[in-house]
Amino acid sequence: MIKGIRYKIHLLKRQIFANLIACLILVVGSGLLAIQSLVLLYAKNRQKIVVRRLFGHSIMRTYRVYLLFLGIEWIIQGMISGLIINSMGVLTLDTRLGLVFIVVALAVLELMLTLISLLAIERRKLSELLKEGT
Repeated sequence: MIKGIRYKIHLLKRQIFANLIACLILVVGSGLLAIQSLVLLYAKNRQKIVVRRLFGHSIMRTYRVYLLFLGIEWIIQGMISGLIINSMGVLTLDTRLGLVFIVVALAVLELMLTLISLLAIERRKLSELLKEGT
């Protein structure tokens, strides 16, 4: 009987590890997609963005539409995650708090990644745009 319990614990540990690896891969993939969308956003609106930044607009004001969509995206993802967890029948107070913590932590991580990427893209592309002239 003890061997059976140990075996079940071992299987659960392997499943947790596999889920952790899958989550990490999804977070990295999401980050890469976010960076790609930023590059496309910048390429599409680069003159408008550069002019705003040269006239002293803040990063938040320059990219407010994109950041608003980013916030809406995370709110929707949090709601969908809550619905999925609720449908599994494991939605307790601890689960809710854990879900809120995870969603907020990932949203803040993506926001930081977004802002760092935007600054790097701006610095790299500003000289190219100014050299183009007309």
